[in-house]
Amino acid sequence: MVLIASEDYTTNRIYLSVDSIGIDIQPIDIYKEHRLRRRLNVNNERKFPPMVSAFGNQQIGAAKFTPRFTDLNSGVKIVPYDATHTLKIRGSLISAEDQSEGADLFDRSSLLSIVDIDYQPPQVEIIMVSTGSGLDSTQSTQLTTLFNATTSGNGATAFSTTALANAPTGGSGSGNAPTEAEIYTYFTEGTRANAFKATGFSTLNAQQVWEYATRSLTDKVGFALTTEERNAIAVAVEVAIIDEGDPSKVIDAFLQVINAQFDLPAAEQQAIAQAVRAELAIELARIDANITSRSTFDAATTPVTVNAADIYGYFTADNRQNIFKSDVSSLALQTTVLPITKLAKRFALVDGVSTTYTNTSITSSDSDVDIMLTDNGSGSYTATPN
Repeated sequence: MVLIASEDYTTNRIYLSVDSIGIDIQPIDIYKEHRLRRRLNVNNERKFPPMVSAFGNQQIGAAKFTPRFTDLNSGVKIVPYDATHTLKIRGSLISAEDQSEGADLFDRSSLLSIVDIDYQPPQVEIIMVSTGSGLDSTQSTQLTTLFNATTSGNGATAFSTTALANAPTGGSGSGNAPTEAEIYTYFTEGTRANAFKATGFSTLNAQQVWEYATRSLTDKVGFALTTEERNAIAVAVEVAIIDEGDPSKVIDAFLQVINAQFDLPAAEQQAIAQAVRAELAIELARIDANITSRSTFDAATTPVTVNAADIYGYFTADNRQNIFKSDVSSLALQTTVLPITKLAKRFALVDGVSTTYTNTSITSSDSDVDIMLTDNGSGSYTATPN
């Protein structure tokens, strides 16, 4: 069952739900639901001061006080559920600040239905009435006589001379109070010492008590609390701290502790940022290639067109031509042709002497001769017997 349907902190209105129809409502239950909604803070209620409190023994008029009651802050009103019914309020509902109580704390101006308020506060309240001491004249005289007989007449705590003079005879025999020595003698003479002596004490020392096999002092037997006892303690603490005090102060104290845990100072924020950067540096170092070496091309990127001249210019600019140049130093500069036949007459080889010809085709019908041709460039060759 939920009594409160909604709350409007801007207009100081608490709207009751349909569950409030046909039941006896204790105002303290409205307070408890209001407190729970602020604890849950679903609609950010805690940014506003509470509208309902619970107190006791508060003044509600001239010389009038109340027992435990529910108090609405100034201007706060309760709006009944909009349906024809009689709203039954059983308990003290007041506004100490507005000096009002009961039906005056309900706002029915916006209702389309007829709602009656049946308000019945507790039948007990504290009313101060000036009636004197409550003693008749004879009792008052007797009380004054007793006061004067036991004090100096002005409220002093020590026995007056009059009180000592009226004390029974005995002690020193002079009517004065017994001395300390007389009191000691009285309690120690004869059998009185045993009569007032405490008995049953253990003769064990502390070490013997600690080493005793079964000891109720340290075995914790009987110290455990049942579930019902723990719940009862929790309820009693809640009533003592919140219901009978100012709940807003307790809740605000909790909020300050919680908020402090999430309100990081600038130094801590900077330390967290540095730690994140350090971890990122470690993870980035584990990547097999630098991110900057990767192509940024994707399906949405327009392809780049490169012509042959651009490619040639790239590979020949600066010192790139040396990087991509082939090393041909180990290649042979002469070519041996074996065998070349019938060339002796054509190249006029006489006794193995080399002959150079230019632009001469290499053909012959002479006998086979092994020679080596050397390219002189520009179409000339040198024929040398091999």
